[in-house]
Amino acid sequence: MKPKILFVCSVSPVKINKLNPLGGGTLDNHLLFDYLKNYFEIHILTSEEGIPVGTHNFDGIVLHKINIRLIPKTGILNQMIQCNAFTRELRKLLNEIKFDFVIAETYLIVLSQRCAHSRGVKFVAWIKAHEMFYLKDDHLFYSRLRSIDSYLREIYYKKPTRHSIGRAELVLTNSIFMQRRVQEAFKVNSEIIYPPINLQDYAGITHEEEARVGFIKPEERKGLGILVEIAKQMPDVKFICFGRKPPGYDSLEKQLPNIEFRGWEPDPAKIFNSFKILVAPSIYPEAFGRMAIEAFASGIVPIVANNGGLAEAVGNRKDLIVDDVYDIKDWKEKIRLFLNDKQKYDSLVEEGRKFVSRFSVENQGLQLRDLLLSHKSASNIKDSVRN
Repeated sequence: MKPKILFVCSVSPVKINKLNPLGGGTLDNHLLFDYLKNYFEIHILTSEEGIPVGTHNFDGIVLHKINIRLIPKTGILNQMIQCNAFTRELRKLLNEIKFDFVIAETYLIVLSQRCAHSRGVKFVAWIKAHEMFYLKDDHLFYSRLRSIDSYLREIYYKKPTRHSIGRAELVLTNSIFMQRRVQEAFKVNSEIIYPPINLQDYAGITHEEEARVGFIKPEERKGLGILVEIAKQMPDVKFICFGRKPPGYDSLEKQLPNIEFRGWEPDPAKIFNSFKILVAPSIYPEAFGRMAIEAFASGIVPIVANNGGLAEAVGNRKDLIVDDVYDIKDWKEKIRLFLNDKQKYDSLVEEGRKFVSRFSVENQGLQLRDLLLSHKSASNIKDSVRN
């Protein structure tokens, strides 16, 4: 009989249909659990809209959908409503089924740890983003109202979060950068499972001959202002932005005809065949840099800011890293180098394809499988966490 895993999440990693594209951390979860279902019985407890309430089996994964009625635009109040609903349903499920692990991320960590340990089930905390640290610098990117909401969350959840993460049998992170941050913030060791990619999804992508530079998710914290300045100083280079155009940039394409916004595109082939270089001038410390490894897998050169885990995603190669994110001259020089030096570009593309193989879903899935199996065979949960 396969060991049983229960993953608690608000957004389901199960891909119900093609109209429900997955991205970012949800795509990571989808790929990993799709791999793990060969070795574990996977259950997902979720509140995602668009899925009928009840228990369903989707392609070998059992999905438990709960119904939660939220109040629009109420921030932390909605989070409390969700936590109460998840706690109630999670207790029911743990009484019905004997799980070997409960895994949770984000604000669902606290309630999941408490419920799991109250039933003698091992708990895994998965930390992939900065929201669990409640950093004051995050408020720089928020509106005043959201900053107040974030401050209230910090008051209410920061201490319980530290408590629950410290009691997890296993803590997972998604980069060396995040591993260090977790150690600093929570004084716990963690294991790294990198964001996985399905290499076949990026095989055979061809690129347009025109010299184009790509930018994904045009937001201020992702470095949109820096990209605009680079484009101003490189009028002969076309810059393609994928993602929703932010407020205040409606007339930008008229002012800078070498910038084009194409909206969101879920198909990686349609994104990465549109340019030869990807830039990631993020002023926010990214947990990792999934877009960079996707670029490598697609045969594209990524150039990233030395911020957070981005450098790690390009193998810490100096020729692909801009140390000072605001150094426009350095961005321009690196872009020019790879647009003009075909031999260097082709050589780096070849190296990138080899480097990115370590992030394949097979490699990362196998590491996660072995971690879970080793913890399953270990002793039961510590006496100190039975509460």
